Amino acid sequence: MQLPPMPPRRGEDDSHLIPLINIVFLLLIFFMLAGALTRPDPFAVEPPASPRAGESAGEALQVLLDREGRLALDGQPLEMQALKTRLARAVEAAAEGGEGVSVHLRADRRVSSARLLDLTQALQETGVERIFLLTLKARGETP
Repeated sequence: MQLPPMPPRRGEDDSHLIPLINIVFLLLIFFMLAGALTRPDPFAVEPPASPRAGESAGEALQVLLDREGRLALDGQPLEMQALKTRLARAVEAAAEGGEGVSVHLRADRRVSSARLLDLTQALQETGVERIFLLTLKARGETP
């Protein structure tokens, strides 16, 4: 006597496993893309420490100043004159929309105060309204 072939058995475990694998792969792809959206800085900047942490206004242009005096705007290295030109254009565009331009300034902690002052004056000359000096929170300090 021959038995008929048994159909493949499909249990409850298998029916929930495939959608779970799909979700895991979708999350993996999402985090890989989200992690790649930030552009690395063109050069290393070590911000100074500050005992107080403040909050800055949302959207702002990012200006980097390293210890050798190199500048970058939103991750793109520029000379001072090119930086002023790009900021002046941004100020013009923002003025048409009725908004002001904010700048997040990330300066290396070893930059002289005179160099930092020259840069902030140059930013103000282009029409930038708000300049935020980004710092790291000092360790061991209480707010």
